Amino acid sequence: MAENIDQLMKSLQSPERLQTYLIQKSLNEQNKGLNLSNMMTLLNNKDVPFVDRVLNPQDYPKPSIFDKENRMQTHFMMASPDKEGNWFAFPSVFFEDGKYKKIENEDEAFEYAKKNKNIISFGKDKQAAINFSANYKPEEFKTHYKGLLSVE
Repeated sequence: MAENIDQLMKSLQSPERLQTYLIQKSLNEQNKGLNLSNMMTLLNNKDVPFVDRVLNPQDYPKPSIFDKENRMQTHFMMASPDKEGNWFAFPSVFFEDGKYKKIENEDEAFEYAKKNKNIISFGKDKQAAINFSANYKPEEFKTHYKGLLSVE
């Protein structure tokens, strides 16, 4: 254990890196996967429609789309590259004209998200896009939908 702590301290040589590590560790413990980078991605893209739904779930009606296990689908995020190898994260559940709609086909959802500016670019960073698509929900979002995420 002491050896692991020494290795960690050596890798975090500056106070800034230590502070970032501690913030990420705290966020990961609280949010079970959402990290500082993903939270910054949300905040830096707050004008993207699906991000607004993540950050302000109270401003939208309860989602009406459910999977086969009767779990509510609020976004059903995906990550895909374009032809140039740039990676994007986008939902396949969209909110439009006061209604939720899901596009099942990934290519169609990707094109629809691009057309409607409902997408976040991660450049060539495949891992960041995949990580974000799996871990984008802050604790406030989870708390808002707690108890509503499945139907009896």
